[in-house]
Amino acid sequence: GDWNDAFFALTTLSQALDILLDQGGRKVVLLLDRFDEPCQRFDPQALHSLRSLRDRYKGRLILVPATRHPLERLRPPAEIDELHELVAGRICWVGPMVDRDARWVAGQMADRLGVTSTPEFVDKLIRVTGGLPAFLKETFIALAEGQLDGASHAEELTAVLLTRAQIQR
Repeated sequence: GDWNDAFFALTTLSQALDILLDQGGRKVVLLLDRFDEPCQRFDPQALHSLRSLRDRYKGRLILVPATRHPLERLRPPAEIDELHELVAGRICWVGPMVDRDARWVAGQMADRLGVTSTPEFVDKLIRVTGGLPAFLKETFIALAEGQLDGASHAEELTAVLLTRAQIQR
């Protein structure tokens, strides 16, 4: 089938949910990660269909659209009223990580990219990035690319990071 065809994709998803939920007796959480672009691009009826699916399997299917911006900033609520109604009162903004988790991400990125850093430098990175995982990852990429070094001051780190497209987004 053609996965770019919304009808084909929705029909296939519906069939899979029938198997899992009706025949398998399971519960399903459908995480719609990076949903900003689909929310802006999809036909309103396709978005209404998501609400219809959720209603069809109420209590057994949970939809979790993950976006960087509120839905009403991505598209006028009147165009997506069914989906907007479903999620508007259940928004959970994800903030920075706790210190332990930020240090874990820093360690993972250092290992993955083959860079070394001191605990003091990691402290500085966490302060500069606010402990946000995407910023921490991008900081270690800049470090691996030689744009930063362990002796960089917080102001230097910030100046370099603000030039990077990933941080700007």
